[in-house]
Amino acid sequence: MADNLITDAKGRVLKVVEPDILAESRLMRLVGPEAALNPAYMRLYVLPAVSVVEIDGEEMPFPMSQREVDAAIKRLDHDGINAVIQYQAKKRKDEEDAAVKN
Repeated sequence: MADNLITDAKGRVLKVVEPDILAESRLMRLVGPEAALNPAYMRLYVLPAVSVVEIDGEEMPFPMSQREVDAAIKRLDHDGINAVIQYQAKKRKDEEDAAVKN
């Protein structure tokens, strides 16, 4: 299994790809200034949800509206969001550990 494929508690295989800087910029404009400045909302819901580009091999398009952001969050629900957050935390820790070794 590729290192960016994870399985959530429901058994769904999620392909996780972090948004690039342009996608993040578009996302900030899309959700609006108030939501973009809410770190809990962005880090615990929006960014994990939009980082999932496939579920069980089915492509998930990047959201183009707040309604699509909401749909991405709902589609993943707690099981998917938690799996992505755990994956991202482990990935950051692995990167930090590798940087310390070098």
